[in-house]
Amino acid sequence: MDENNKKSEDQAKLIEDIQIDSSIKDVEYLKVNINDITIKHIGREKGKDQYNATINGKPVGINSRFWSSLGSRFKINQKMFAYFRPDEVFERVGLKHGGDANVRLAVEKNPSGTFGDMLAVSALDKKIIQYHEILPVLLGKGGKDLQYRDGVVTGTFKPSSGEQAFDVGGDDFQHLFMAGVPIDGYGDPDLTLALERFVCSNGMIGTGTGFTSKVNLGKDNPLHGMNRALDSYANEEGYEQLVNQIHLAQNTMASVAEANAVLKVVSKCGMKDSARGMLHKYQALTGNMLEVMGEPSYDALPQKFQQSIATKATIYDLLNFVTELMSHHAQPEAIRTLRGLTGTMLSGYYDLEGVKPEEDREHTALFIGDKGQGFDDK
Repeated sequence: MDENNKKSEDQAKLIEDIQIDSSIKDVEYLKVNINDITIKHIGREKGKDQYNATINGKPVGINSRFWSSLGSRFKINQKMFAYFRPDEVFERVGLKHGGDANVRLAVEKNPSGTFGDMLAVSALDKKIIQYHEILPVLLGKGGKDLQYRDGVVTGTFKPSSGEQAFDVGGDDFQHLFMAGVPIDGYGDPDLTLALERFVCSNGMIGTGTGFTSKVNLGKDNPLHGMNRALDSYANEEGYEQLVNQIHLAQNTMASVAEANAVLKVVSKCGMKDSARGMLHKYQALTGNMLEVMGEPSYDALPQKFQQSIATKATIYDLLNFVTELMSHHAQPEAIRTLRGLTGTMLSGYYDLEGVKPEEDREHTALFIGDKGQGFDDK
């Protein structure tokens, strides 16, 4: 057995031993010409374009990161995708660049060994962090809740300044941060502030730009840059800002518009059976303003009116609801959507900012799934 094959087998064994939430086994990196990839539009289903794709004749899926990276790699204005189907843009790239369009292509590998989705294309000489490289690094830095989804590996970590347990409005938290590492050559790693609430271990992650830092990997050894960032991350000022935002959320009543917006997002997310009673709990939390107003739906109410009427819940209650779903009840493919929702809620302004609830009102801890009807039950 030559040295390269031995190294590859050792890496595969190491990956198998690392506990990571992922539906794929590995990511393979191929040197291909754009013309080695065939993409055919086969129609639309449920309002979405459907494609058949192959790499040198082998069937493969297409992740949205493929189209985005294609535009970035070949300097295609994103407006082109508004006027032409992605496969038409792809065909134009092949015709224009021909034999010069050699790229590195990251492809997911299924447990069976077959191809999953094509991820990003990147320049052959671009330094990237590969899937089999980053997993032992994240684990070695104390990473928890390691997950892989759509070209990005994530994990939560203790900052260099320590967890620093503290109280905000009667709830206990500790400092954490989340690292997101693209492993397909598209985009830069980022580090995002996070707070873990001790009740139910629900995590609140501020994914807004004010709470997220990009990692400069350098030009020579990207793993070295990632190691350095994980070791040194602190951002005390950012944590203070995030704590202030949570305190404001505890003292701001959620408007009908804000409660309705949260419900729209979570209702489209896939949930486990343990989310039984979710709708019942949410209505008990916010109150049913439609019954009071005699309207068939919240959307029948003018937006400005929705923004000016308070529900029974605080913004913080809505955050706890979403983070409980994210931590315990959401299907894997829904976690990123819910994480983005919490980040938006923690990073923006509130409709009724600073309008306090009753002084003796306690924050709702929730425990979805213990009683009540299923989410889709009326």
